[in-house]
Order: sequence, then C-alpha cells, then structure tokens
Amino acid sequence: MSKAVATKGFKGTPGQIRQQRIERVGAISISFIAAIWMLANLIKAPEQFVQVAISGLRNGLIYALIALGYTLVYGIIELINFAHGDLFMLSAEVFDKQTVQSIHL
Repeated sequence: MSKAVATKGFKGTPGQIRQQRIERVGAISISFIAAIWMLANLIKAPEQFVQVAISGLRNGLIYALIALGYTLVYGIIELINFAHGDLFMLSAEVFDKQTVQSIHL
C-alpha cells in the first residue's frame, strides 16, 4: 500500500501527484496556445473575429437557455421530459430572432 504524500498543494500518492502535475501543465499549455491563436486571429482579421465571437456567444446562450429549461423541468418534476424540448427550442429561437432584430445584425 502506498503512502499519501503532500507536496506544494498536491495531495495523494506519488502517481496521483504526477498525474495532477501533468494535467495542470497540459491545461496551462493549451490555454496559452489558444490565447495566442485568438490574438493572432484578432490581429489578422478583426472584423471576422468579432463576427465569429458574437455567433459563438449567441449559440452558447441558446444552449444555456435549453439547459436551463431542462433544469427547471427536472427540478420541478424530477424527471427529464424530452417532450418539452420543442417548447424550449421555440422559445430560444424567438429570443434569438428578437435579439438579432433589436441589435440589427
């Protein structure tokens, strides 16, 4: 049986500590590469970058609305009812169209 070790904020066995360090370094590396890539795209084509960012945020908000609807239904009846999916999608689409028309995109 291996002993638990604590070093620099990590706790666990030596294998777990190594795994946590690898995961942390990997996450930092991927975040750094993504930030450089986004900055390069922002410099190269700022108009396209803004359009893609707005589209991504809009799609993310639609997914969030759908997830919120499912969460509300599950919280009330404690059952996932996929029959409500069309209602959530309809309300998300109406909200999306109204937002686009109000911003004039």
